Amino acid sequence: MYNRSDQPIDVTKLTSSIFSVTADDKIVLLRMRDGEVWTDQAKIVVATEGMFYREMLRDPSARRYSAVLFDEIHEQSRWLELMISWSNWVRERHINDDLRFAFMSATTDFAALQARVSLDASTEIRLPTLNFNVSIRYTNEPVPDIYEWVIQVLMEEVLPAKEELDGDVLVFFPGSRECERGAKMIKNNLSMQEKEKMDVYTLYSDLEQNKKEVALANRPIGSIRRIVCATNIAETSVTISNLTYVLDTCYHKSSSFDPELNHKRLLLTPTSEAQANQRAGRTGRTSQGVVFRALTEDTMNEIATSRAFPTAKVKSEDHSDTLLANLALVKAIRGKYKVDFDIFPLPNQPPAPLMLRATDTLRLLGAIVVQPNTPIRLTEDGFKMSTLSLETHFSRSLLQAVEEGCAEEMLELCAACSTQRPILVSKGKLEKTPSSKEEQKKLELPYGDHFTVWNCYRAWIENDKSSEWAEAHGISHTACVEATLSASALSGQLDTMFPDTIRQPSHVPNIEAMCRCLVQGHLHRIAVQLDPSLDPFQFQGATHYNWRDESKTLVVHKSTNVRTEMFPLLIYSGAILDDEADLTSISQIMPVDIEWINAATSKLNQTIDAENMS
Repeated sequence: MYNRSDQPIDVTKLTSSIFSVTADDKIVLLRMRDGEVWTDQAKIVVATEGMFYREMLRDPSARRYSAVLFDEIHEQSRWLELMISWSNWVRERHINDDLRFAFMSATTDFAALQARVSLDASTEIRLPTLNFNVSIRYTNEPVPDIYEWVIQVLMEEVLPAKEELDGDVLVFFPGSRECERGAKMIKNNLSMQEKEKMDVYTLYSDLEQNKKEVALANRPIGSIRRIVCATNIAETSVTISNLTYVLDTCYHKSSSFDPELNHKRLLLTPTSEAQANQRAGRTGRTSQGVVFRALTEDTMNEIATSRAFPTAKVKSEDHSDTLLANLALVKAIRGKYKVDFDIFPLPNQPPAPLMLRATDTLRLLGAIVVQPNTPIRLTEDGFKMSTLSLETHFSRSLLQAVEEGCAEEMLELCAACSTQRPILVSKGKLEKTPSSKEEQKKLELPYGDHFTVWNCYRAWIENDKSSEWAEAHGISHTACVEATLSASALSGQLDTMFPDTIRQPSHVPNIEAMCRCLVQGHLHRIAVQLDPSLDPFQFQGATHYNWRDESKTLVVHKSTNVRTEMFPLLIYSGAILDDEADLTSISQIMPVDIEWINAATSKLNQTIDAENMS
């Protein structure tokens, strides 16, 4: 089981190469979403966490499998913690004694893992470590500028290296922007002669798959050297042939959900000792290696004492989706087994504010009913939402669309707005291609960002799904392909959920009905425009908003195409903290009518009343 957002390479290709099989053998099956064809030849299934969870809803005993392997267990993500709790239940209640579990990590604290997973010491298996010597080098003084440090190390230590250390270079930067900036600075500092002998690449999660594969491709001995500027996705699952050097800036960007602000924020965080060792372990696999760290040895010793392992992800994530999944999984189990609990207890409990925010979000979406002194109850809509491979706000919107008669249009819209890489190429990236920027602008719709994204996706389909057409119109072909696969999976999920409902796309889409559906799924994400005369802030002339019934100030992200100054009420699907202004920037915006909000609130109250009566 793996988290697909963190994978720098094609997982099926990697697994196939390990077991010496080809894709044509169909022995290795990658399950990222519903709809992949399951063949009799498949013996190894590589599944995303969400995909495996939906399988457990259908068969909580997992009798299809002989063994389940959980990778990167040290990350302690919310989905992993839920799956560990499920595995504990399977083993402790003897649900399937033939099923075996393996928990894998290169850096985990085994003593802590034993407590989480109820393992004894005899179950630990350690693999051999590096075969070649790796030397670690530190700075004499703190590093004030990581870019200058990288350039200095490259020019003074790496490029003039002797032949036996004349290998490839991996540079760890905190985030994707830093990778791009670092790669540009490296290229600018190389002489013409050095440029002929050196390739410079970037590697991060949002990078196009073909560019990732080029950066990581095996090269014959004697090829020109390469420098790969990467984020922390290169800490695991990556082997760069002929890698000799690792330059570690000793920072990474981590996504942290703020329950008070109700959105994610990217935090610049120093690496832990385990992460530093993981990065160092990228070299020394095929030859001797050298690791340069952008800190002093004393600082590294302090890190080893105070921050041996990274903070568990479960402590800083939005738990609305996994709380919903947890309740739904217990409901599925209760239909087949005797259950004396209402929710799976997570081995690593998240902080109370995170769970309170998740509870409030699901309550506003009509997914749960919360009453004093009683366990949280999952509604019928909540269970259906848990089976859809969407974020909770879009899953609620899609359910409402079935009732409104616009499900075909909404599943396309939700899929298009949920891709890992945005379908619309950012305005900044289009500055060098003004014609693409103009073509993209022609596809804008006045109803809001969600509809513009959907319209671009529809136009891509109508133009034969052409990558050339997409590039000429400022649209990501890769994201559109992903949206197509997601839409197909969602269609199958709706067919299973509503087998007697006939869904037909309308020749003239009912835009107002689609707007009402989006509002139903965004009652927790409503923004009210501030009175300009009372607005004490100045942020590039942007319109300011407040969260409904709260006092948090919002600004509109520059990516939006909506003229927000004209609208007193908005819903939004995305939000991120602007560190410089200390304000929350909202994106994927749609103007709304107060009547739509009132109707959605009335619908929510009806759902709660009906559940209470039942």
